[in-house]
Amino acid sequence: MIKNWVSILVSLLFLVSWVSAQSATISVMRDGSGDYTRIQPALDAVASGDTLLIGPGEYFEFEQFQWPGYSYDVDVYAFIPVDQLTIIGSGADETVIGPREFIGSGATYSPKAMVMVGGSKLTLRDLTLRNCYDGLHADGVQIDVENCQFLENVYGLVWLVDQGGNVTDCIFDSSVGISRFAALVIGQGTRVSFEGCTFLNSMVSAAFQGDLFLDGCSSQGSREGINLGGNQSSRLFVSNCQINSSRVCIFVNQGGPSCTVTDSDLSVSTDYRCVHVTAFSRFTASNSSFSGAGGEVFIITNAYEVSVNGCHVFSNNGRAVSASSTFEEGITYDFRNNFWGTEDADEVEQMIFDGVNVPGNYATVLYSPYSDVPVPTEKTTLDGLKAFYR
Repeated sequence: MIKNWVSILVSLLFLVSWVSAQSATISVMRDGSGDYTRIQPALDAVASGDTLLIGPGEYFEFEQFQWPGYSYDVDVYAFIPVDQLTIIGSGADETVIGPREFIGSGATYSPKAMVMVGGSKLTLRDLTLRNCYDGLHADGVQIDVENCQFLENVYGLVWLVDQGGNVTDCIFDSSVGISRFAALVIGQGTRVSFEGCTFLNSMVSAAFQGDLFLDGCSSQGSREGINLGGNQSSRLFVSNCQINSSRVCIFVNQGGPSCTVTDSDLSVSTDYRCVHVTAFSRFTASNSSFSGAGGEVFIITNAYEVSVNGCHVFSNNGRAVSASSTFEEGITYDFRNNFWGTEDADEVEQMIFDGVNVPGNYATVLYSPYSDVPVPTEKTTLDGLKAFYR
């Protein structure tokens, strides 16, 4: 028996060594010191499992490709033809892929800075994808992206998911178009996460059947922060985040998706809602701050469940909660044990709009007991949340 295990172990070690020996590292250098001076010829030469190093410089050469689902050619600056690949730049400010000016077309969804279709895994580090319709288009691929920038694309990341993956310490920024998308996540998988990312002037939109995590992220200047669709298996977890938007920080679409917010600071800069929860969906929050700017902080329409406890809810001269339901059996939304920015019971009551105010509205908002002082919180790192204690 021992001899058999030894034999198996030796075979496995040999296999690992053989696989490692087959993997190669290929370099692209603008100055001619590498294996290639352009990206696509290098990509055409790599094998699955290889590593591609891209040196400093701007890479604005493209070629045309067509893949399933497209009836026309698409301009692509880096088309990845292998099953698994690691691409490492020289730094997000040093290695830049894409045209020098925005040339995206909504008619052809072109160009795309980087595309991988049907592979198993893409690892991406230390580079910028810019000025395209899609920055990174990953279709059916597990991605692991870190320390990259997605600048001035209509969609920074289009991720058609069936395997999951991670995006860490990346910057998404765009002034292109009306609805600017930092990331569009569609499909199904086990876990998709964005950690430590910065979203500027662009939103995260997801119709994803699985668990989507945003942790330690910042979103500033967009019309919407996060737009969540899907069904009952679509779950969004927001923690340690700061979101400021002009219209809505989190929109939970009808159909059953759920959103959980913890240790976060959400605020809207115009008289729109901070959080909007629609039919058959769920929303829970704790240890967080929600701030309006004259409009409703929360709008709830036929949601299945809403529970906001141990939070700060600041209406700033608007309604704090506007809840409505056509479910004749009645439904209750739990907003107890929050701080509303005032100690006056009548003022708190005036901030709540539910079935008490309108016949045919079967929603009831529970807001008592409430805190007459800021709610104690373990959160100490978000400057926006700490500001409410000063």
